[in-house]
Amino acid sequence: MFANLVFFLPAAVGASYLVRRSWPDTKALTGVGSALLSFLIFEFYFFGFSFKAVLMNVACIVIAWLAYGFLAITCLTIPIKPFRVSVLVVPIRPFWIVYVLGDLCLLCLGLIALSDGPPEHTEQMKPDLICTITEWGMAGASSGYTVHLYKSFSGFPFLERSIARISVVQAGYSGTQPPEDVFCADAMAKYSP
Repeated sequence: MFANLVFFLPAAVGASYLVRRSWPDTKALTGVGSALLSFLIFEFYFFGFSFKAVLMNVACIVIAWLAYGFLAITCLTIPIKPFRVSVLVVPIRPFWIVYVLGDLCLLCLGLIALSDGPPEHTEQMKPDLICTITEWGMAGASSGYTVHLYKSFSGFPFLERSIARISVVQAGYSGTQPPEDVFCADAMAKYSP
């Protein structure tokens, strides 16, 4: 919560103040713009797209968080109180949940950014399909590996789309039989358009 008090909430309030001061007639436009930016970034990741560079993905998440905070602050400027409160309830609920869990989220984002190591195995399946096998886990918890099939785009070499993902738990699995090993060919069979 400390990081939210120090950075995110003041950044959203400051951005809202600067926009209202510089362009007083654009309150509604900036609110819609913030909602649209948050929605577009969410949809980008929801449909499996990501940047190849992990730090770009972390930057997108931070931008979406700031845009969402800006949206919540913008809702406070609605002049009609009953309408302001009813509209504010929708964007503020997830904002406060993330606000309370914000330090944990920042810690997780930091760990994700720091743990970005090269995959254990990379294989070119087709000219635009790449398969990676990446290990995951930590001491005292489950561990295993993930077989990921990514589609790359020649026009946008910095983007990729996850089209198949198979996770295998090697340590800490439930049941009596260990899970079967999975390879890139299995991910390709799962994808087969």
